[in-house]
Amino acid sequence: MTLTNDNPYVGPRTFTQQDSDRFFGREREAQDLFSLVVSERLTLFYAQSGAGKSSLINARLIPQLRQEGYAVLPPGRVSGELPQGVGGVDNIFVFNLMLSLDQSGSDPQRFLRLPLTDFLAGLVSDDGQRYYYESEAKAEGYVETPHVLIIDQFEELMTTHPARWPEREDFFRQLDRAMADDPLLWVVLTFREDYLAAIEPYAPLLTGKMRARFYMQRMGQAAALEAVQKPAAQAGRPFAPGVAESLVDNLRQVRVQLAEKLAVMATAHPDETAPSLNRAHSLGQFVEPVQLQVVCYQLWENLRGRPAGDISPRDLQELGNVDRALADFYEQALAKAIAATAQSEPELRDWFERKLITEAGTRGSVYRGKELTAGIATATADFLVNQFVLRTESRAGGIWYELVHDRFIEPILQSNRDWRARQPLVVQMAEAWVAAGEDPAKLLEGQLLREVINTNRPEIGKPGFVKKFIEASQAAQQARESAQQAQKLQQAEALAEAQRQRAEAQTKAAKRLRWTVIALGLFILTTAVVIGLGIYTGLLRAEAVLKDAVITTSLPLNGRLYVAVDRTETAIKLTDTVSGRAITLSGGHTAEISKFILNENATYLASSDVGGTTIVWDLSTGRPIAQLGGHTETIRYVVFSPDGRLLATGGDDETTRVWDTSTWQEIHRLESDGGSIISVAFWEDSSLLVTATSEGKYAIWDPWTGEKVK
Repeated sequence: MTLTNDNPYVGPRTFTQQDSDRFFGREREAQDLFSLVVSERLTLFYAQSGAGKSSLINARLIPQLRQEGYAVLPPGRVSGELPQGVGGVDNIFVFNLMLSLDQSGSDPQRFLRLPLTDFLAGLVSDDGQRYYYESEAKAEGYVETPHVLIIDQFEELMTTHPARWPEREDFFRQLDRAMADDPLLWVVLTFREDYLAAIEPYAPLLTGKMRARFYMQRMGQAAALEAVQKPAAQAGRPFAPGVAESLVDNLRQVRVQLAEKLAVMATAHPDETAPSLNRAHSLGQFVEPVQLQVVCYQLWENLRGRPAGDISPRDLQELGNVDRALADFYEQALAKAIAATAQSEPELRDWFERKLITEAGTRGSVYRGKELTAGIATATADFLVNQFVLRTESRAGGIWYELVHDRFIEPILQSNRDWRARQPLVVQMAEAWVAAGEDPAKLLEGQLLREVINTNRPEIGKPGFVKKFIEASQAAQQARESAQQAQKLQQAEALAEAQRQRAEAQTKAAKRLRWTVIALGLFILTTAVVIGLGIYTGLLRAEAVLKDAVITTSLPLNGRLYVAVDRTETAIKLTDTVSGRAITLSGGHTAEISKFILNENATYLASSDVGGTTIVWDLSTGRPIAQLGGHTETIRYVVFSPDGRLLATGGDDETTRVWDTSTWQEIHRLESDGGSIISVAFWEDSSLLVTATSEGKYAIWDPWTGEKVK
C-alpha cells in the first residue's frame, strides 16, 4: 500500500463530514443512533464531555441520513451574543438558532420577531449544503423531502444568557409548533449528559415528551484499537502486532490508591509477588477520544521522513511519547484559557495541581460554583471543559469538575514542574508561600526582601500572587521594624525611670546626711570631686573615640555593645555602654577593615579587609581564633548563617566563599556570573544562600553542597 503524506488523524479538533473516511471505532453507536433518528421525529443524543458526540454526527450520522434521502440542515447552535446594533429580540435562543442556520449573511434584523416555524418553512438550499432564508419560499411550499434539524451543544440553552431564562420555555414551545406545522421535520438535540436533569422539566412541552433518547458510552478498548489501527493502515503505515495495543493500554491507564490496588490484585492473583503489587496504575475501561487523536496525530507527525514500514515498538518508544503529547495538549488548553479569560497562568496551573489532583496523585473533583469554582472563575472552568481537559459530572445534587482522564495526571504535574523551573526565583518563592498556606515563615525579610524587590520589579508589578507575596513580606517587615522600635523605646523609658529613681534616692540620702560633721562632709566633697574628674576624663576619651571613628554601627548584644572602626587603622574598638568596659581587637588585620558582623548570639565577631582577609574574634577574650584567606581583592560582605554553622564572605574578586564555623575551613567557592559580590544573605533556615553582584545579578545557592539552585 502506498504511504500517503496526509496525517490520517485529526488531532484535537472535531471530525468534519470530510473526515468520514478517517472516523473509526464508533460504527455500532453510529448505526444505533441512525436507526433511532429515522424512527423518531425527536431524539435526545447525549454523552459525557469529550466522548465525541459532534464527531459522530458530522462523520457518520449526517452522511448516513443524506444517503437515505434526508435533507440535513447545517448543525445549529442556540448560543451567541446579539450582533452590534441589533436589539428587541423576542427570543434570544430562537434568534441565535436562525443565525446559525441562515448562511446568506443578510440582515439579521428580519429575524428579530420571526417565529421558528416560519423561519424553517422559508429555509431553502440550492445544493443541499448551504441554506438561506427566503420569506417567499414559505408560499411556494417545500419539496416533499424529510429534513433533519440537528442542534449541537444544546446545553447552551441552560448555560448562556441566564437572565433570559423565561425564554427557554418559549423555545421548546416554538420547536414543538414547528414540528406540528411541518410533519417532515426531524429534530436531534445533542448535549452533555450532565445537563439532562436541567432539560428534563421541559419534556411535557414537546409531543412525545422526549421519549426517544440515545446515550453514548465512552470509548472502550476495542473501539479505541480500531480508531488507532485503521487510519494508519489506510494511510499505508500500519502498526506492527501488539504496538497499537500497547498504545491503547497506555492511554487507558488510571491511577488508584495503592491500598485499593493491593486489595484488588491480591484477590485476583493471590500468588502474585509483592513487588508487582506496588504499581499504582491500573488499566481503566475507557479511552478519551481526544487524547487518542492527539497522541496518534503527534506520533504520525514524528514519523515523517522515516522509511515506509510498520510502526514498530521502537517507533512508539522513541516518537510516541504519550506524556509529552498530553502535556503539550494541556499547555495549549492553558494558553487558550489565559487568552480568553482573566485567569493568570500561575493561578491556573496551581488550580489544576492542588484542586484536581489529590495528595495521593489521583484524580480529584471540585464543586461547580455559581461565580467561582475552588478559587477560579466558573466561566474559566467551563472554557476548559470545551478544551477537553476537564469534564463535568452530576452528582449529589450539583455539578462537579474533574480531569477528563487519569492519564493526564503525570503530564500535568511534569508540565508544572518544568514551568516552575523556568520562572524567576521570586515566582518560585511566592509559589512556595502559597503552597504552605501563606505561611508567614516563608515571607522575605530584611536585606533579602530589598534585593528581591530591586531585581524583580517587572514581575512584582504584575497583579497576582507574586505581588501579594511581596506586599505580605513588606507588611511583615514593617511590623517587625515597628515592634523593634517600640522595644527600644520601652527599654529607654525603663532606663530613664531607673535613673530617676536612683537620683531621687541620692537626694533623700543627701538630706539625711546634712547633720554629719563637717569633716565627714569635706571627705564626701573631696570624693565627689575625684569621681567627677574621672567621669569627665572618660567622657573626653569617648568623645575622642567617636571623632576618630569614620565607620560606626550599633549591633545587638542586650542593647549594650557599641562597635567603632577607624578607617585609617586596622583595629576594632568595642565598648559596653553600661559598664563602660572597652575592648580593642587588634593584631589581626594588616589592611584597612571593610566589613564586620556578629554571629547570632554575639559570641564571635568576623571582620574583613580590603586585602581579602577575614579574621574571626572570640569576644569573651578579645583574641582572634581564625584567619580566613582565599579572596584576592576587597571583601564587601561577610555574614553568619542563622544557625551559626556557616560563614559566607564575598568581594571584588567575584567569588563568594563558604566556611565551616566548626573548623573554619573553606568548604565551597561560588563563582558569580559577573561583577563584584556586594551582598550575601542566608535564607531563614540556613538552607539557601543568596548573592547579589554589582551588575544587578543574583544567584541562589545550596550552601551545604555548593550547587547553584537558580
